[in-house]
Parts: sequence; structure tokens; C-alpha cells
Amino acid sequence: MLLSRWPALLVLVIAITCLSCSAKRDQSTVQPSASSVVSSTPPFKTKEPETYQAVRSIIFAPANAGQSTESTTTIAREGDKRREEENSRDRTVVYLDVPAGTFMMLPDERIYAEVAGPATSNSTVGEFEEVYVHTAPIQSTYENLGTETVNGTTTTKYKVTVNSASPGNVSESETLIWVDDTLGMPIKSVTRSPSGTRTMELKQITLKVDKTQFDIPRDYQKVEMQVLQQRMR
Repeated sequence: MLLSRWPALLVLVIAITCLSCSAKRDQSTVQPSASSVVSSTPPFKTKEPETYQAVRSIIFAPANAGQSTESTTTIAREGDKRREEENSRDRTVVYLDVPAGTFMMLPDERIYAEVAGPATSNSTVGEFEEVYVHTAPIQSTYENLGTETVNGTTTTKYKVTVNSASPGNVSESETLIWVDDTLGMPIKSVTRSPSGTRTMELKQITLKVDKTQFDIPRDYQKVEMQVLQQRMR
């Protein structure tokens, strides 16, 4: 799994790691479990398909009633090849990890640069595991809320409560997570914390990908990373 080493300029840093709920989602059917299970260790395992494509949407609504931020990312993976096309702030940026190297592309400028380290942002499963699965058990509780159908997909719904303490401050965040029972990966999450509400949703999931999207277009011009960053600014 490819994990991000990009600065905050290139990747939306995760308050925990989404468009507002649609009417269709509001009509999702819920089947409570016979007895909800509460534990201090994750009652589930997650994985990312070796080959798949999906669109991930993220929206963050700050608690102070400030302006919400929204982004969408098209994710494609085929084994050790990975491509993420991020659309936010009226800008499209493509992060590409392939055997030939790691690259960043600006389609509007038709330029690309080679970079050191993984070029893609955190995968949905990667961010999910880092925040929830690897959190110290004493700080987290996990509750199985039963099954729920989301956009025609059968999922298991969980509630994760994370308690974190820092000098002079104790905060708690609560996250609802929907894990696709077939794929074994989270397809939706809603996190509420003192800083605000963050919603992630994975849509248009398919286990087939267009292999040509892992190639750099021939008419793209290669530039130094500093030049690409200047174009972004």
C-alpha cells in the first residue's frame, strides 16, 4: 500500500481521513445486530482491492460555521500501479506511482515532474487503518451497529469513539464507518469532533481499470518539481 509523504500543500490533511448526504442515502435500510459488540480493539479487518477504480469525495464542515471545504479524487489501482486525480480549489492534480517512477502532473498545464517518494495521497484503506486500526486500544472503543444498505451495497456499520489527551486538553471524536462486506473496505465514514464534521464517501466502485491511465501522455512536457510547484501557486 502506498502511503503519502506529501506536504499539506499537496494533500488534504485528515482530521481523522465527502459530499453531503443525498436523499437516496437518507433512505438506506438498517438492520440492527442482535447484540451490538463493544470492544477496545478493532472488530474488523480491511483491505484494498489489487485492481479497482472509484471516486472518493470528502467534505469538511468546520464547527465554527465557517465555509465548508470539498474535494473529489478519482482513484485507480492495478497491483503496484496507482493513480489519483484530485480535484479541489478549481485545480486538478494527478499523483502517479508506477514502476518507472513517481510523478505529479498538472493536466491543465500539460506538464509533469518526477518526485522522490510515493506520489499518491493516502488510500481510503490506508488512512482508515492509520487512524482507527492502529490507534492505541486504551484510547478507542469500537461498536458493531449491524448491517446497513448504502446505495445498494450491503455494509456493516461501526461506531468508533477515540479519546485523545494533550496537556490541559481532553477531546473526543466519534466516527460512523460503513465497511463493504464484499470488498472488505470502508466506503463511507462520518466523523464528528470539536473541530467539525468530516464526511468521506467512495462511489462508482469498479474492479476494472483502464490501463492507459497509468501512462504519462506523450504531449506532456517534463519540468523540474520547483517549476511545477510555481505553476500551482
